Amino acid sequence: MAMRRLKLLLPFAVLGGLVALAWPRAAGSADDELVLISPHWEGIRDEFTWAFQDHWKRTAGRTVRLAWLDLGGTSKCIRYLRSTQPGRTGADLVFGGGVDSFTALAADGYLEPVELPPEISSALPLKLGGYPLRDERGRWFSACLSTFGISYNRPVLRQLGLPEPREWEDLAGPGFFNWVGSGEPRSSGTVHMTYELVLQSYGWDSGWALVTGMAGNVRSFTEGGNGIPRDVALGQFAAGGAIDFYALEKVIRLGPEAMGFAAPRRLPVANGDPVAVLSGAPHRELAAEFVRYVLSEPGQRLWYARPGAPGGPRKNALGRLPVRPALYASAGEELSRLDPFKMEGLGGYDFKKASRRYRALDDLLGAALIDPHEELRAAWQALIAAGLPPEGLAEFGRPPCSEEEFLAIADRLWNNKQARDSDRNEQVSAWSQWARAKYAAVRKKWGR
Repeated sequence: MAMRRLKLLLPFAVLGGLVALAWPRAAGSADDELVLISPHWEGIRDEFTWAFQDHWKRTAGRTVRLAWLDLGGTSKCIRYLRSTQPGRTGADLVFGGGVDSFTALAADGYLEPVELPPEISSALPLKLGGYPLRDERGRWFSACLSTFGISYNRPVLRQLGLPEPREWEDLAGPGFFNWVGSGEPRSSGTVHMTYELVLQSYGWDSGWALVTGMAGNVRSFTEGGNGIPRDVALGQFAAGGAIDFYALEKVIRLGPEAMGFAAPRRLPVANGDPVAVLSGAPHRELAAEFVRYVLSEPGQRLWYARPGAPGGPRKNALGRLPVRPALYASAGEELSRLDPFKMEGLGGYDFKKASRRYRALDDLLGAALIDPHEELRAAWQALIAAGLPPEGLAEFGRPPCSEEEFLAIADRLWNNKQARDSDRNEQVSAWSQWARAKYAAVRKKWGR
């Protein structure tokens, strides 16, 4: 019995320690307080802290302290919540993460409804491209949107005499040799999503040829994907795949004359990034007011306005897409062009297929594009020097198997709990040998 009580109390002990670590180091005490679980980076936390404190002081005449629990990324935040019981998390809000995570938390009783005033509710769409943006019972609401695309450096492109990339296929052009940045899909979900998007946008055969050409233009693969917009901004690369907010932060901070971001029109994807009140929240009404503020027009402007601009953030460019469609008209040319509510073709991305082959695709990309990268680049260089002969391009971009065969392999070796590690390793080794042999053959036939 004592051990059972200890297990029940452990999450609250951990929570108490994390609150102490995450608590703002401000002198004096506040009238009210909120405890938030969030994977958002420090800039978002700071801007919404200052903005909500000002809002609460103006509307209620009271001070408020926001304690952000530093638990890590989305998966760690969700893992912590699930280590507690619904209604006994000890926190008030969960802010940030994917719609799928919030849908599951709501179904399991971790979230409770928030009533929005008509002027806010009427400004928020229910869906985007068939994908829900808010819970029908008001238990979670998308606070902003995310999409994937291409971050690029305009001065570098001008220096190289290259056009601004608009579609994924542009990054596979021979003019981009050595100038494309990419992270490692096996260690970055953003990079993995980029390659999955290409495969679904162009179909398995053409998509595989395209990601192979893109890999040929990559100088070297970095560990993660979040640093690609930074390296593009520094001029180390001309362009690279990125999630919107890392790329748009550079556009906002450095200006559109220096940096650009394009969301490809072929199979665009836009996901919600929600906020919700946790069931049993110690400060439930104040937590609900935070949700209403985030969804209000002033709260939404924080996502995209320039630091220091009227109604904008104080010092951090957040670079996120607002969830209120009416705001895009006044959001500036670069952001207005990315208006997800005007994107054609939303809803065509197959999330189930992407999930089904996620781990297998990581290993295939590693074995066929990244581990033999030196051989791949040598073959690509030989084809460029030979004038890109169609026969050579066809062999260079040939996938290891059909899409149907690949999905069957994924189910048999990666999605089957009875599969052995040795069998998976054998398959990865076979892919690697196939890729190296293919690149060697291309180089031998078309090299000079």
